Amino acid sequence: MNKIYTAVYLWQKRALYLAATSQGICVVSFNKVEFESYLRAKGWIKQRSNPLIDRLVACLDNYFAGKRESFDLPLDCEGTAFQTAVWQAVRQIPYGTVQSYGEVAVRSGKPTALRAVGAANGANPTPIIVPCHRVVCSDLRLGGYRGGVELKRTLLELEGMVLDPSGERILKNGASRLFSGRLDLADVDGYKTGRPASH
Repeated sequence: MNKIYTAVYLWQKRALYLAATSQGICVVSFNKVEFESYLRAKGWIKQRSNPLIDRLVACLDNYFAGKRESFDLPLDCEGTAFQTAVWQAVRQIPYGTVQSYGEVAVRSGKPTALRAVGAANGANPTPIIVPCHRVVCSDLRLGGYRGGVELKRTLLELEGMVLDPSGERILKNGASRLFSGRLDLADVDGYKTGRPASH
């Protein structure tokens, strides 16, 4: 069986379940049952923390303290070609900015695939590192989030976004800027497309 290195990170009464292979971070989960089921399905044997997990914990400490804006950690994630394109596009959205599902669809090579972008975000195995909380509706409503809309709201506010009184929409003057970057579709480092990982 393959080894997997795990840790539990606590922040604001929330638990984040972290996992890494020897090649990179592979899971950041908000749900213990889902996390344990995923590890069992992969047949991985849990081991104590390794240097990658230690680096991730330090990065999370700094991110939640407002001292880090991105995660320069290697990833070891599995997904379809489209999912990996979406995750790479999302990873390029800078701290303190948002982009719409439609804009991410364009940058991922499928301009009409808004729902598929939402599904890919929902399947993102490493949220926060791949900051899918920065993807919102075109009218700046928050949209969904695997960790729950309340957590999405908290992360956006941590990054300086100002929401309306309902907490359901970013105020136009509350977004420090709307990101409109471009994606090189060949740049999918850190992801495996359409094949099982070998660890």
